[in-house]
Amino acid sequence: MLRVESGRLQEYQVTGISCLPGASARRVPDSGSSTAFRYATEDGEVLTVRPGSVHVEGSVGVRATCPLAALPERCREA
Repeated sequence: MLRVESGRLQEYQVTGISCLPGASARRVPDSGSSTAFRYATEDGEVLTVRPGSVHVEGSVGVRATCPLAALPERCREA
C-alpha cells in the first residue's frame, strides 16, 4: 500500500494482522507533469506516480494502484 501526501510517498507492508511502514520517498522538485510525479528514496530509487500506476525506474513492471478513502486502522496506528 502506498500513501502519497504533502510531497512524500510512504509504503506500507500490509498483512491480515499487521501494517508495517516500509520505504519512503520525497517528491523530486520540478519533476513530472500535471499527471505524473517523481519521488526519490534516500538510496536513490526513483518512482514515477501516475493516476492508477506506479513505476520504479529501471524496472520492467508497473504497479497498478487504486485510491482508498483512508489508511486501514492498523496502518494509522503504525
